[in-house]
Amino acid sequence: MKNFLRMKVRSPDLAVCTAKPGKALAVQGAGNDWLRAILMIKFVCNAGFARKVQMAKTQHDPTIEEYHFSNDGQVPNNPSLPAVIYRAVLEIGPGAAAVCEALFASNDWSAAWVDGIYAYHHYHSTAHEVLGITAGSVRVRLGGEHGKLLALGPGDVVIIPAGVAHKNEGASPDLIVVGAYPGGRSPDVRRPTAQEREKTLRNIAQVTLPVCDPVYGPSGPLLDRWRAADRT
Repeated sequence: MKNFLRMKVRSPDLAVCTAKPGKALAVQGAGNDWLRAILMIKFVCNAGFARKVQMAKTQHDPTIEEYHFSNDGQVPNNPSLPAVIYRAVLEIGPGAAAVCEALFASNDWSAAWVDGIYAYHHYHSTAHEVLGITAGSVRVRLGGEHGKLLALGPGDVVIIPAGVAHKNEGASPDLIVVGAYPGGRSPDVRRPTAQEREKTLRNIAQVTLPVCDPVYGPSGPLLDRWRAADRT
């Protein structure tokens, strides 16, 4: 963990914190959202923050699920890589989204956002995506209309390979999701259609494996599973 932290608050206005853990800090650009910014920064900029991130990175015995989805003519899905779910591996409670975003960023999954999940089938052909559930619950269908419906709750993480469709099919009002992409790539957003099939398949084939697991770093179980799948 670096000595300095920069924290972006996702809101209509933007607040930036730069401080050593437990030391004085400055807030810029908080605007009308200053209260939320101060509350989040109060949690982030303390000595316990690094410990919370490290605790997640050192827990190497998560409950893991993986799901393979094939091309259905509308959704390409991914020809080799499975979607992977870690159950109950994230910190939950106040400030959990900030901890999750920092954890992902420390493992080179960035360009993060904090929001929900689109309520329509969509996929990304230019990047893999990780979704961390830091509050609430959601039912997500992976793989398209005929895919798998999964229930996700606080602390769960789902890593979605490029091409695999996902859709929110119902969520609790308090749902908070942190999303990020390996190397901070900017993903496209595609809807199921056969019209751009060849282009999206070419895009998916060009997306490389990530350097790090978004939760466990360079030796995480995601990498073992994806490397094995990519060789078959």
